[in-house]
Parts: sequence; structure tokens; C-alpha cells
Amino acid sequence: MSRHEIDSNPLCPACGRLLNAASAVDGSASMPGGDDVTICAYCARFLQYIDRDGVLTLRQISDEEFAELPEKARAGLTKARLIVYAVTAAMQTHPN
Repeated sequence: MSRHEIDSNPLCPACGRLLNAASAVDGSASMPGGDDVTICAYCARFLQYIDRDGVLTLRQISDEEFAELPEKARAGLTKARLIVYAVTAAMQTHPN
């Protein structure tokens, strides 16, 4: 899976953490763009990129918006959320 630096350095609107890198779920080299969906690697909230004149920002998506996503996107985001939860739990149990 390719990891790419994001020039605009968007912040998660839920937890305020910097999300300056992205990896495409399909392993491609594509960069995120406006309307793409993602998940915060820190708080596991579902987010959507918004392109504001070439600067990417993020917004939380509602449960209703999540339900309207294609099944493949929902499945990938749900899997990613479970991974974030597992990593967070492991770090709390074994901080070093």
C-alpha cells in the first residue's frame, strides 16, 4: 500500500489531529481529492475530503451519508475503523 504526503495538512474535525498522509485502500498511487472518503487514524471518525481551491480540508460525514456510500467503500472504512480501534487498544495496554 502506497503512502502519500498531503501538501495541505488537513486536521481531523473531530479530534484536531494532523492527517498529513494517506494510503489508498486499493494499493494504488492515487492521491485523495475532493469528495473522497477516509477515516481518522487517531479517533476513527469517518471523514470526507473537501477541495477548497486546491486546498484539502476534512469534514465528518453523518451516519446517513455513510449509509449512502457504495458497499465496497463502507466495507473498507469499517475494516479500517476496526484496525484503528485494535491499534489504540494495544497502545493503551502496552504503551512502550
